[in-house]
Amino acid sequence: MQQKRGAVVVVVTALMLAVLAAAASAQAREREPWESSPDAALYIVDHHGKPAQRIQLLLPYARAMAWILEHCKTTAGHVADLAIDNADQASEIAGKRITTLQMLNAYASNAPKVRGNCTQRFALAEARLE
Repeated sequence: MQQKRGAVVVVVTALMLAVLAAAASAQAREREPWESSPDAALYIVDHHGKPAQRIQLLLPYARAMAWILEHCKTTAGHVADLAIDNADQASEIAGKRITTLQMLNAYASNAPKVRGNCTQRFALAEARLE
């Protein structure tokens, strides 16, 4: 009787561990590449820490970012960092919330026709939003 009880405990424990492992692996699913893009990071900032549930929600960010990268000698990571900083500064000065998407759109609308350095243009775009 004691042996049966010990075997039952082992089986129940093994089943519980299997269920916990399955639950943990379901939670720790692999991220899609778009979920860790600079566009996704900007979306998360604008939406108070909530990640985009569908890739379509990132399209406005991706379009503006693509335009900027096509016309400015920079990287997506640099633009994202700059947009976060500048949106925060502009919000403080303007006294209203400026989103990173608004900042991206301001950068894009101020991008040169010929690909070049956009540092001064980015500063001008921020100043206009303030």
